[in-house]
Amino acid sequence: MLQGLPLVSGCGLRSCRILVNSNSALTGDLSSASGCVLSLQAREKVAEVETQRLQAVLQHPQFQANPLAAVASHLAATLPAAPPPPSSGPAKDAATLRREKKKRRKERARQAAAMGDD
Repeated sequence: MLQGLPLVSGCGLRSCRILVNSNSALTGDLSSASGCVLSLQAREKVAEVETQRLQAVLQHPQFQANPLAAVASHLAATLPAAPPPPSSGPAKDAATLRREKKKRRKERARQAAAMGDD
């Protein structure tokens, strides 16, 4: 049925086969084909491949037992890890912020005075 199609590595749905070649519209990867016009034959091929993929997922015992858990484990195995949130560093108190602002103002005043002396 889906002979020659590679498996998703690390996926809980091991019998769910996906197509890897994202350069061809015939592989079923519509994200690479977005914006281009597919011929009738290409659309039929995509529909056939996607129908086979859906049937494989629907027949999978893990999906039948708990569809949400199966989808969650599939996404966890296939999506890249989320980037860590940016660290803002240690919090500064109000007095420190005022001193830093005052230093920046003095520095700008010095630079403006230095430019005026030229």
